[in-house]
Amino acid sequence: MGSSPETYEPTPNQMIDLEKSDFFFYVGNLGFERAWLQRLKQMAPNVHFKETSIGIEQMGEHIHNEEHHHDPHVWTAPRNMQRMARNIYQALCVADSSCVDVYTKNLAYLLDRINVVNDSIRTLTGDMVQKSFLIYHPTLTYFAHDYGFNQIVVEHEGKEPSPHQLIELIKLCRKENVKSIFIQQEFTQRSCQLIAQEIGGKVFFINPLSYDWEQEMIRVAHILRENE
Repeated sequence: MGSSPETYEPTPNQMIDLEKSDFFFYVGNLGFERAWLQRLKQMAPNVHFKETSIGIEQMGEHIHNEEHHHDPHVWTAPRNMQRMARNIYQALCVADSSCVDVYTKNLAYLLDRINVVNDSIRTLTGDMVQKSFLIYHPTLTYFAHDYGFNQIVVEHEGKEPSPHQLIELIKLCRKENVKSIFIQQEFTQRSCQLIAQEIGGKVFFINPLSYDWEQEMIRVAHILRENE
């Protein structure tokens, strides 16, 4: 918790656990995965590596460290979480056909829970008029797309915005009547706090990597609704 997927490195104990595992499920485009995936496969040749985001349309292309990447946070949209759950389910059924009934039952239960999250977000945000928000790092691209929001990003090519870019962001936020500003704990707060002061907005810390995915996604919707 609190570690950036761009700089995270597995611990020795985690590497030992990996070698004892049957599967390694990965998202597909996280900074950690781009840096480590091939090495992990070499270190654990008997482990089945499965990408969970297969079939999900990649969105939010941006430049980071002079490389072009898509937003890897596909799980911020519940429909993508359902796709990821099905991908995991299919891999487990192929590897362990004797337990297909159990996996099928568990998948149905999980899909129902994800549907509850989707319905809650739509109820909270569906009739909102003001649907723009500011975020330091573009982690809510898929959330914004699915629920009709305009995500305005602070950082530029993975770096702090220049003074000129800050001025333009402030103008845009005023034009779009932005009130909610999101930032993750691992990123600098300076630019967001400055913009918040200039536009009369509020800064909220979010954690797209939270283990309690359901609560965190609904919390984001609540923030947007309450600060419309």
